[in-house]
Order: sequence, then structure tokens, then C-alpha cells
Amino acid sequence: MFQVHKPGNHVFLLVGTLLLLISPQVLAEIPEYDMVRIRAGSFLMGSPEDVVLRREDEQLHKVTLTRDFFMGRYEVTQEFYETIMGSNPSYNNVCPDCPVERITWHEAVVFCNAVSLKAGLDPAYEVTESSISL
Repeated sequence: MFQVHKPGNHVFLLVGTLLLLISPQVLAEIPEYDMVRIRAGSFLMGSPEDVVLRREDEQLHKVTLTRDFFMGRYEVTQEFYETIMGSNPSYNNVCPDCPVERITWHEAVVFCNAVSLKAGLDPAYEVTESSISL
């Protein structure tokens, strides 16, 4: 998931666990997204076996990022989500600067595509009722 999936001079925007393809020129037009560069390279992900309260799905394993990408420094705000999607599904929906919550994976992907379209880019994801693909 942490690699460039489309050619060209683009960066990724992290929305929860989703990555959104965005051109660098568009970043200046979306001030809600303070971006941080994540450099390509390898690191260990998970937990060593001796960590207290370690879960079984936290096996320590090597992850390799093949290309640099940019990630939003902060969560997507409710205000920005509502600006793009026209609604705010958050339980605590009276806090425009709070992170949006209560969205599904599917809704997050639709949001990413909507941001791409608003920025004049092709959507990064293909969405059908039964599948999501890059």
C-alpha cells in the first residue's frame, strides 16, 4: 500500500489508513493538509515477543517502502470532510476541527476519490459495490 501506483509526479495523502494520490501543485490549495515526507527504506513493524500485552497479530516483520510519499501530519477534520462530501457522519459532529470518525473503509476511499476529483486529478481508486482496487 505504501508505493506509488500511478506514474507521474505525485504524492500520497494518508486518510486514516488510505493513501490518496495528489499532485504537489494541489497541496498548496489544500491548507488543511500539512504534509510530511516519508522516505523510502526498510523498517521493522510489529512488536518483539517480549512486549507486555502484545497481540498475536503484532509479529515483528520487515517492511520496505519502495518510494518516498507524503502523509498528512494531522487527521482529516470534520469540516474538511463535510466540505468535500456534503455531510458529517461523526458522532461528535459539533467540532469542525476534530477528526472525522465513524466512516467505513469504503466511505474513506470514496472521500479520497472525491478529493482527487476536486483537485482536478483522476481518482486513485476504482470502486464498485463489491470491490475496491487501485
